[in-house]
Amino acid sequence: MSGFRVRKDVRRLSDHERDKVVRAFKHIMELPPDDNNSYFTIAGYHGLPEPQYCYHGVVLFPTWHRAYLCRLEDALRTAPGCEDLALPYWDEASNETKEEGIPRIFTDKEYTFQDGSSIPNPLRSYKLPKGIVDVEDKKTSKDTKPEGYQTVRYPYSGLVSDKFADRTRLHNSALDDKETDEVAKILNQNVIRWLYLQKFQNHEEKWISSGEKDNYVNCLEAPNYTVFSNTTSAERYNEENRGKPTVSPVVPIEQPHNAVHLAVGGFDVPGDKNHNVYEFANGDMGENDTAAFDPLFFFHHCFIDYIFWRWQDRHNKKESLEIMKGYPGTQLIKRGKATANFTMDFPLAPFEINDQVTGKKRNMTSNDVVDISKLGYTYTEPGLHLNLMVAAQRFVDAPKLKISGINRAKIPGSFMVSVWAKTSEGMPDRLLHTKAVLSRWDVEKCGNCQSHLEVKSIVHLTGFDHEEAIDTMFYAKIHTREKPEGERYIAGREIPITLNACRAVGIIR
Repeated sequence: MSGFRVRKDVRRLSDHERDKVVRAFKHIMELPPDDNNSYFTIAGYHGLPEPQYCYHGVVLFPTWHRAYLCRLEDALRTAPGCEDLALPYWDEASNETKEEGIPRIFTDKEYTFQDGSSIPNPLRSYKLPKGIVDVEDKKTSKDTKPEGYQTVRYPYSGLVSDKFADRTRLHNSALDDKETDEVAKILNQNVIRWLYLQKFQNHEEKWISSGEKDNYVNCLEAPNYTVFSNTTSAERYNEENRGKPTVSPVVPIEQPHNAVHLAVGGFDVPGDKNHNVYEFANGDMGENDTAAFDPLFFFHHCFIDYIFWRWQDRHNKKESLEIMKGYPGTQLIKRGKATANFTMDFPLAPFEINDQVTGKKRNMTSNDVVDISKLGYTYTEPGLHLNLMVAAQRFVDAPKLKISGINRAKIPGSFMVSVWAKTSEGMPDRLLHTKAVLSRWDVEKCGNCQSHLEVKSIVHLTGFDHEEAIDTMFYAKIHTREKPEGERYIAGREIPITLNACRAVGIIR
């Protein structure tokens, strides 16, 4: 398509294109931190330092982040010789990712250009040119990152405030004693497990593959933009349909997005005992406050935007989108009350555009970013693996579980919910489902977070017949930074879990 910047899979770039991306990131990372085009300034829009602009758990999630990527791309194109640069994406559904994990361009310590010269790899990590701190508690806050801090990924820890510095130093020192490729292998194995190799046993004791790659496929089937866009709206849709055994729970694009953040940022897949568990892993991608300071963040989100575009193409929504007025996830909630409705004209601060009518600058809106051709870019056509991703939905008739009673305000940082089935005595319990929740260390400081504090999940018990579901005991666990092994109780109360849509006892509710 002539005239459009083409966003490609980073593994498919030519040597010249790859060099250009690295030079552009190096350029904006070396700008003064108060420069509007500096990496520090743009990464800070997502979390710390305040104000926090980004939207999660609400209907603006895909559109705000699309505008965010455009802003970064504009900054990258200010680098000399990079005026036509298009941001690549990390294809998280590719065969190479299944076999290798994260592309080496993000994990190698050095980058070598075509001309043979080498530099420290700017896509591996970012050194903060100034500190970012929680001003209320500088010495103990998990948000504190001093000037010179270098971003880290699983299995490293990025907790460097006074309270955690000694433990982090010991933890990271042990990893530094390993070869770079060995540490990268630990990270890649964790990412692969999250995307591809989660497994559980069904009622016939057969191993069933599960993983976030499947959720990228399933989210393309979401029936409308509102439930596709975010976890809060999808949770309500699934709850409304929890009594229908033939209606599969919808998967929002935000769900696999969250999981990859946690995979890179420091959470293991629960129940898998065949690998090393790094309990103190606290990578920056694992928390919204610091996620965007990891360069991988933008390549991950470029893939999320690509899937968003695929959903638009599949549902003939490339020119306009509709928001279900008043539906959960479509309002800004403060102190339990709706203070604003998210519409397609709601401002996507801090991103600006020149108004075509008035000629003056104004905030971008979701309407401005629906059609990516008007933003000047497109995506390469998908490879065979992505053409095969969207298959006809198979008919499923199975009961469902509802997990509820989880409040983000009571859990510091990101966490994960796992759902299990008890087995016969002496056999390990079966992992049925995981749900990643990308959060902040202190959600009280995040206005948008107040709009979606409650976490729910509806699990379709595919592989269980209705009779067996009645005879099985199910339970849920919360896996936090402090207790990665998981616990069944919150504030002394067991996590509520109920059986729905079970024909065996007429439960169709």
